[in-house]
Amino acid sequence: MLSPAIIEDLVNLRLPEAQVRATLLELTPDRIDLAAIDNLLTAISHTVTDEAATLSDLGADAIDCAGTGGSGLSRFNTSTAAAFVLAAGGARVVKCGNVGISGRSGSFDFLGSLGFPSIMPVELLQELYAEHGLIFIFVPQFYPALQALGPARRLLGVRTAFNLIGPMLNPARPSYRLYGVSCSQGQSLISSYLCQSESIKKALVVRGEDGLDEVTHPGTTELFSIAPQNIRKESFHSPANGLSPLPQEPLTAEANAAAFLAIVAGEDTMSAHYHQLCLNAGAGFLAAEKVGCIEEGARLAAELLSSGAVREKFQNLRRSYGNRVG
Repeated sequence: MLSPAIIEDLVNLRLPEAQVRATLLELTPDRIDLAAIDNLLTAISHTVTDEAATLSDLGADAIDCAGTGGSGLSRFNTSTAAAFVLAAGGARVVKCGNVGISGRSGSFDFLGSLGFPSIMPVELLQELYAEHGLIFIFVPQFYPALQALGPARRLLGVRTAFNLIGPMLNPARPSYRLYGVSCSQGQSLISSYLCQSESIKKALVVRGEDGLDEVTHPGTTELFSIAPQNIRKESFHSPANGLSPLPQEPLTAEANAAAFLAIVAGEDTMSAHYHQLCLNAGAGFLAAEKVGCIEEGARLAAELLSSGAVREKFQNLRRSYGNRVG
């Protein structure tokens, strides 16, 4: 078991290169426990920028929908796309993300292809949130010390606790969460951590049977439904109904952006990406306590897409982002 002091030294770049690698190997999902997650988050919290504190109240009634990545599967940027659907349905969303570490299209690679900047001054984020009820928070802007560990993590080539805790670094501290995890050990650990968190009102921690860090279609998804001091395990099954599974070819951020634009324009109402988006937005509505089940939330998502409400939310927010940085 790694001591808190070693984890603190790792996060603050006080270890020699060989020890960095050895320490990261001790932080793989099959070796860590809840204490390691807590020690790591505590150490990282000491490196956060001062300006992050000004966002800490934004999450009081907001949801973050995020996945840990690392599944090794071809993936659409479902959780980032779902943020627009959730906001169009009246949920307040503080979406936290990063560029891709192991995949080709992280949330901010995808957003960049749609015309959204990564770094925004905090006061502008606050203005955008007040106006639209949706903002995107770039993790490295508030945790610059973690960027220096990126090359070592890439060279290591294995998942570590840093992959698991990415969505936990949201400085807005949202009360509601849809949290996707691609490994069973990580799903249990994150669920246990969220269950003990004082800021959480409700969360869903999901893992598809195919290893996808989101509600999967078609197939079965394991769900951990979290309330304060309570965890309930469930399964959700999405039948194929003759639809093709998600494509397996690698997807670039540009390809994902094109797929998203076709969906919000109403040009795509049949693809696997469309159904994946509706299901995960449905899970987000459930996590935000807007609906009673995923199926109800998925129907709401489909209605918001067909009515043009999601397209309007997307276009208005992109215009406002552009006006503030233009």
